Amino acid sequence: MLTALLITWLTAAPLYPLNPVEQDTVNYMNLHFTAGLCGPNHISSAGPIVSVKYEYLLHHPFIVRSSFEYGFSRMQTRLYPKGDFHNTTYAADFLYYRGTNRLTGYLGLGFVFSKNYLQLDKEVADSLWRTEYVTAVSMPLHIGYRLTFGLRMNQFFSIEVIITDVRPKLVTTSSYPNNEIGIRKEEVRIQTVRLTFGYLIPLKR
Repeated sequence: MLTALLITWLTAAPLYPLNPVEQDTVNYMNLHFTAGLCGPNHISSAGPIVSVKYEYLLHHPFIVRSSFEYGFSRMQTRLYPKGDFHNTTYAADFLYYRGTNRLTGYLGLGFVFSKNYLQLDKEVADSLWRTEYVTAVSMPLHIGYRLTFGLRMNQFFSIEVIITDVRPKLVTTSSYPNNEIGIRKEEVRIQTVRLTFGYLIPLKR
């Protein structure tokens, strides 16, 4: 399906008429709601993701966009302790679009600020405390980047494939009986592919 989406995007975007400024195919400002699925990676399983995005037409054919996204999945690999994996993402994207009122393709490049919250299963947390005196496992805020491939239909509906690369540190904190605190940091590379479907609400045409 991803291959078909990219082929359709390439067909829709640069080969269609190059619209003059007075015939822009996007609104001046949009509120963009999306929902979809975030694919699995080496630290967590696939899971749902939702977002709200604000779009502003900077100058034909460029859009700037800010967004907030929330995703949920499960940590269930052998490399990391099992538990719930909550991801919050703040992003800023720069989009280039081409197309018609019926179908518009766009390509985006952006930065993401990712904050992950880990909630270990109770039995896992108890085991880590008994064996290694672990009191907390966390991932601080980290910066990454992403690519966006999108299609917009009739100016209201969207399909997007977003490829994100973030490399946060997994921080394990231990509290030993002699009152010493131990902190271990491990860099984790999290690459995800997200497929979302969206609806746009025009704020200014």
